[in-house]
Amino acid sequence: MQAKHTPINNDFGLEVTVFCVKTGIQKKQIAIACRIPYQTLIHVIKGRRPGHEIVPKVQEYMRIYAVEHENG
Repeated sequence: MQAKHTPINNDFGLEVTVFCVKTGIQKKQIAIACRIPYQTLIHVIKGRRPGHEIVPKVQEYMRIYAVEHENG
C-alpha cells in the first residue's frame, strides 16, 4: 500500500500556516479578505503557481491583522 503524496508547503506556505495556527483564522478567510480565489492561494502556498502578486497582498493582510489583534 502506497502512502498518499501530500505536496510540501514552500516558505510562504509555512508562514501562512503558522499564522493560521497562531490566530485561529482559516486560509479561506485570508483568501476572502485579500480578494483572491481560495484555490489560487493554495496553489501559491504549495508552490504550483508564482505568487509575485499574491504573496505581498497576503503578507500585508497578516501584518495588519496581527497589529489590530495584538492586544485582544
